[in-house]
Amino acid sequence: MGGVHGDGAYRLEPTRTGATEGAEVKQKHLKQAEAAQRLRVTDRQVRRLLLALENYSPEQMERFKAVAPVHTIQPPYDLIEREIEGDVLPYAVGRGITNLTYAALWRGLLSAAMGLDRQFAIGDMRKNTDPKFQPPHFTEYLNATSKLDAFAREDFGKRVIHLAVGWLLDQTRRWYRAVGGTPPGSA
Repeated sequence: MGGVHGDGAYRLEPTRTGATEGAEVKQKHLKQAEAAQRLRVTDRQVRRLLLALENYSPEQMERFKAVAPVHTIQPPYDLIEREIEGDVLPYAVGRGITNLTYAALWRGLLSAAMGLDRQFAIGDMRKNTDPKFQPPHFTEYLNATSKLDAFAREDFGKRVIHLAVGWLLDQTRRWYRAVGGTPPGSA
């Protein structure tokens, strides 16, 4: 079964070549030096364990590859935040590294379901650490989302959430290698 597990691990479905059958992707939130020191895998383990890096630059990935192969990356990527197109995605595509992005809805802003009255839970990074959700930026980003929502409705008869997801899916032709996955317990 493919899908996301609570510990940040992904079990991948077999590809047509069977290359990922029984493999797991382990997403670890480690500093680059810490990861390199902790990671000591044998050739046999590498064949069964697909290593994924989150928020690494191409330079950091090169240093990590000196210790172990990199199979997937997980950068933020959405209709608005597209900085990775300049370096991270070309690096990954050029080396056959699969891209599993996160924050496709710009941390919820592209859902068009937020307002100025939105209260974030304690521990939610948007509450304290993400500048997009702090004054005055939060108001600016809500206004931008509202304008995108109006554009999506007028030009496509859809909402901004549909525009954002559709845009990301269209990027698969340009940047992604397909990896199948389903939630644990579903078949």
